[in-house]
Amino acid sequence: MDKEEKLLKASIQGDGAEFYVASQIMLNLHLLVSIAPTSAPSWDLEVTHPKTGKSAKVQVKYRTRYERASPHLRLRGGVNFDFLVLVENEVEAKADIKGVISKKWYDGLNKVPFNIYPTWVISNQKAHELGLMYTSTNKQKGTMIRSFRKPEFLFNWQLIEDALSE
Repeated sequence: MDKEEKLLKASIQGDGAEFYVASQIMLNLHLLVSIAPTSAPSWDLEVTHPKTGKSAKVQVKYRTRYERASPHLRLRGGVNFDFLVLVENEVEAKADIKGVISKKWYDGLNKVPFNIYPTWVISNQKAHELGLMYTSTNKQKGTMIRSFRKPEFLFNWQLIEDALSE
């Protein structure tokens, strides 16, 4: 794959991660999501609670994990977001429907593999509290965040809902 194809693929995956996160927030949290304009500085989604009217800015990053890749992320546009969501490349999984009363539409579901995308959610505030944000010594990299791939942040969608429902 040449450089132009890699850049196109990375762009599509990055946009796909934004839509993936938007769908997860809408389907699981029942919150409204707007995709930010392309020129929005350092945020990709605006999430609004339909009852409280509170909103938050979400920065989405997609990362393909390679063994030699740095676990840190570069925040090109700075830190103008309330939540940071990291989506990584897919992991194949299978449904486990043990204990579910058999319905006709369940038949065969446990035999169909599907992909899940490991997703970590952290607030800007928590990242600062934990000292995860830093400025790189490499001036071209700018603002960076240390890895927050920890179990307490994995699929931590509730963090967003809690912040907007208060």
